[in-house]
Amino acid sequence: MKSTIKTTLFGLLAVGAQAATVADGWDSSVDFGLTMTRGNAETTLVTTNLNLGKTVGDDEYNAGVGYTFASDSADTITDELTGFFNWNHLVNDVSYYGFRLEGRRDDIARIDYRFQGTFLYGYYFINNDQSVFAIEAGPGFTTESLDGEEESYPHVYLGQRASHWITDNTKVFQSFAGYASLEDFSQYNFIFTLGIEALMNESLSLKVTFEDKYQSVPAAGAEKNDIRLVSGVSYRF
Repeated sequence: MKSTIKTTLFGLLAVGAQAATVADGWDSSVDFGLTMTRGNAETTLVTTNLNLGKTVGDDEYNAGVGYTFASDSADTITDELTGFFNWNHLVNDVSYYGFRLEGRRDDIARIDYRFQGTFLYGYYFINNDQSVFAIEAGPGFTTESLDGEEESYPHVYLGQRASHWITDNTKVFQSFAGYASLEDFSQYNFIFTLGIEALMNESLSLKVTFEDKYQSVPAAGAEKNDIRLVSGVSYRF
């Protein structure tokens, strides 16, 4: 089953990448990271992400799918599939409303599935060619299964994203997406990302990303925090 999921995912990545190359106006990129150690420890970490973005008039569209797999000499230590879709409609130069959908499956964290849909309102405090800083929030609904235990509940969402070109070729970026149950505020989860990207040419760049995924009430036997530091290359087309 896991082999089928992996094969299907990489097939979707390939199809998506091909579609992006012929879709006029799409800002598309594929990220790939690989870490291997051999000797006293034998570990392998592979990450791959496909990201698509487009602006049509006053509408912004963003979507992505990602897969992370890691193993040591004895066990699989990470096996995660993620995806998202985001639509924003600009009301004026600084404010917008929209819809966000996120999905995650993580075998090691025992997340069988988690889907989170949110209607949101956002505000750009900064939005120019050099810097972006926006905050958004709204109500939504979560349905998930943790280690076979299914649950659905309304949630409130808080998101934030920022980026800044510190030189002509180097950009720092950061984002936060947090969800809290409206039935029990002690039940929440968030993803925090911080990274830096250095352009090598018009299409290729080096990228280092720190990511912290936290859930206050994990599945039985699972840790609350998943922290990852990944370096790799990004190809834009």
